[in-house]
Amino acid sequence: MKLLYAIQGTGNGHISRAIELAPYLMKEADIDFLISGKANELDFPYPVKYKFHGLYFIFGNRGGVNYWKSIRAFRPLKFINDVYHLPVKDYDAVVNDFEPVSAWAAKIKKTKLIAVSHQASFKSEGVPRPKHRNRPFELAMKWFAPFQNAASTHYKKYDKSIFLPLIRKELMLADPQQGEKVLVYLPAFADDILINYFSSLPDVRWQIFSKKTSKAFTKSNVEVFPVDRSLYSKAIINAKAVVIGSGFQGTSEALYLGKKILSIPMWDQYEQLCNAAALKEFGVRIVETINDDFSEVLRNWLDNDQASEYSFEPEPENIARQILELAKP
Repeated sequence: MKLLYAIQGTGNGHISRAIELAPYLMKEADIDFLISGKANELDFPYPVKYKFHGLYFIFGNRGGVNYWKSIRAFRPLKFINDVYHLPVKDYDAVVNDFEPVSAWAAKIKKTKLIAVSHQASFKSEGVPRPKHRNRPFELAMKWFAPFQNAASTHYKKYDKSIFLPLIRKELMLADPQQGEKVLVYLPAFADDILINYFSSLPDVRWQIFSKKTSKAFTKSNVEVFPVDRSLYSKAIINAKAVVIGSGFQGTSEALYLGKKILSIPMWDQYEQLCNAAALKEFGVRIVETINDDFSEVLRNWLDNDQASEYSFEPEPENIARQILELAKP
């Protein structure tokens, strides 16, 4: 069996899932890899046959998407050309983690496609949504990378086609400890905004992982590091607690490790708002935005909240088995 595994390169979650899932698929299939979107910070350990500009959002500095930069980054003629020329007919199926070039190529050329993205789980009505449901955004998410069948992932098995999260092997093998530092990963905020608030609690040691710096530095009681897989893994394994956006992969890892979590969803990113609704059901503290009261919120959370009691066991073998079954000619 020959598969094309196509991955959205923007953000680190899609790449992380592919790194963990690919070895199980490679036991029974010959796989070529495709990555599109803005370059991610994680090294991909397999040869990538196709690299495309794709479609992606660019993070802003105040908790949301920079839509102007995202629109300017779009290359419609290149996108159409890439869709037209991608030889999806050379494969028995396309395995797709929210990657639009291969999804549209498979749809137009009538090639079997199996979605493995978290976004594909929103096809189910059983997946938690925020109080105010955004149906236009759900429709846009559906058409961003269309699919026929799925082996999607979510925090819980909200439907029969939904599997539990894929977790990086180094985290699954780890012995989590509660250290002295609080890990922070909020890529949609500027470093100076975060440092201003976290330094206002001088008795707490903070570790910020930032997409906006290429060099580590320290300011007062706040350490700032560029995103690095190995360093981030060590930090979250030993973190006292975690302040993080509501991206699926990062929050799944924090839940799996049993960390106390404060999550701040990107205010204009509907998927994260849905994730926040699910996390709230597990007892995770959700903060809608960073404002003048944020220092007080942080103090209250650190002093009073407990880690969520929700736990799960990843099932990569079951996900791979489902994909291979759906991909059969």
